[in-house]
Amino acid sequence: MRRMPFKSAEAFILRTHAVGDADQIMVFITEGEGKLRGIAHSSRRSRKRFGGALEPLSHVRVSYFEREGKDLVRIDQCDLLHSFFKIQQDLRVASYLSYIAELSDIFCHEKQEEAHFYRLLRATLLAVESGVDPAWAARYFELWTLRLHGLLPDLASCARCAGGLGSDSLYSTLERGLLCGTCAAGESGARVPQRVLAHLCLLLREPPGAAGGEAALLGACEEFLQMLLTQFTERAFRSLRVLRDMGVR
Repeated sequence: MRRMPFKSAEAFILRTHAVGDADQIMVFITEGEGKLRGIAHSSRRSRKRFGGALEPLSHVRVSYFEREGKDLVRIDQCDLLHSFFKIQQDLRVASYLSYIAELSDIFCHEKQEEAHFYRLLRATLLAVESGVDPAWAARYFELWTLRLHGLLPDLASCARCAGGLGSDSLYSTLERGLLCGTCAAGESGARVPQRVLAHLCLLLREPPGAAGGEAALLGACEEFLQMLLTQFTERAFRSLRVLRDMGVR
């Protein structure tokens, strides 16, 4: 099998799992090629080539070969650039970062450029490291994940009449958009408070370092964003379910 040229790129590790006695499969996101999967031979034995660089959400420089006809690249070396291990000593932070990693794994396209999504992940992680509430960082990440992948409905206009939404809007799964009070008459769907939509619009204008809001808004924003996300995935997120089972908010 012909081996493709050697490549090197900055990346974030999304997850790893053991294979055999010494190897690991590594899933990582790069700016130029989106999500990649690779095998790191002897990575559980070789501290010199891999060290502690394979921890989830580590920012690394990964060197690898792509092999024609193979889904997995071959990881040659992985050098740690920045570790978020310290902030993950806090259970609440670690739980939300695990959820962000799961979202990234699901929504990042494989072997396609994902520059904006890569930068979103990097900026969100740095915001949490700087002290942003991880729950609000997760809401920010959800919101922008939807927007970058064309899944976020218009938060200011009715999907049917294009007028303003007013204070009594409804999300219609059939329309995949929000309906004003007039258009929503007789329709089934989930009511979305205007204050939730207004706050999400505000978050779209802010960097992740400014993510936050009233505690009373957090649950309502999560409920709406989860509805949009699971409409696409058609299943709940494992890490978020674990987080809620632990009573983490």
